[in-house]
Amino acid sequence: MHFQQLTSLTIEDFHAPIDELESFLLLTSSLHYLKLTNGENMLDSKRWEQFISINLHQLEKFEFYFYDWRPIEHTPTDLELIIDKFRTRF
Repeated sequence: MHFQQLTSLTIEDFHAPIDELESFLLLTSSLHYLKLTNGENMLDSKRWEQFISINLHQLEKFEFYFYDWRPIEHTPTDLELIIDKFRTRF
């Protein structure tokens, strides 16, 4: 099963392992737009870059929103370092 007509997809609050999300996205190779809103730890920017580059050739726009509710103190510099990992030209 593949979803060839699907060109836009928004997934909110996905709480399964990233491997399951990747397995699903493999069925959506026609995506032009992908938006993920997630509270889980999916902050591996290199993994996203590699997966999208290899599997989602038609993707034009990738929006990634995350939130972290754990009681951990982050400085503004810490947060910028996390965000900077997603600021690439790929």
